[in-house]
Amino acid sequence: MIDVDISQLVPAVLEQFFSSDMMESIIDDLAEGARAKWISLARSELTSAKEDYIRGIQPVESKPGERVITLVGWLPNSVESGIGGYDMRMTLLGPGKGKRNASGGYYRAIPFRHGTPGSQGLAGAPMGSQHAGQMGSERARQMGQDIWDVAKRLRPSKQAQPRSRTSWGDRLRAGMAPKLKPHHKTDIFAGMVKVKHTYQKASGNKYMTFRTISTSNPEGWMHPGITGRHLSEQVEAWIERTAPVMLKRALEGFGR
Repeated sequence: MIDVDISQLVPAVLEQFFSSDMMESIIDDLAEGARAKWISLARSELTSAKEDYIRGIQPVESKPGERVITLVGWLPNSVESGIGGYDMRMTLLGPGKGKRNASGGYYRAIPFRHGTPGSQGLAGAPMGSQHAGQMGSERARQMGQDIWDVAKRLRPSKQAQPRSRTSWGDRLRAGMAPKLKPHHKTDIFAGMVKVKHTYQKASGNKYMTFRTISTSNPEGWMHPGITGRHLSEQVEAWIERTAPVMLKRALEGFGR
């Protein structure tokens, strides 16, 4: 949460120049600028959690003499403050989050989207990029290109509209990449499908794999944790720099 209150930034000698309406107007402008700065930082510094984080930045809430901007949601706050390693079954499974199995536990298929080589990674990491640390960036890039060359020729799965029933097509064979981690049962691209979406005026493809998580299988699905990005601290520093400038401009306008 960011609390925009510039009362501490206004020297007492200057308070006589600002009416309550002027102060409220300055705080409004500063708060909206702070929220825009927060969103801009998220867009430039975050990757996979970017959209969830931005959705968590709430509109400015007005209070007399101050404004409040709140970050809501488990994932946005985990990205902001950081979180230690945890079992992903705790967040991905349970009532309303999966299907019941015969033993009374839960399971569900988790989708992973893969970006095409050279993409910016906004809709999934580019194919091959996950292996850059394992085999070097150039070999990983070429492997990703080879995988895409095969994947784009797959008979597509078809989905008329988002959330509608999918007619499944071909799946990418296993073995086109090495296992990314020792505990993986196969490579991360095995079983990839090309999903074709048909919209009102256009169509497009996306590349997906699905992996099953289950309370019956204790292996894998351990998240290493998230290092806090603390973007709100950068916003607070921006407020401290910007507030005196806005006050100075207001004073200059008052003197004209």
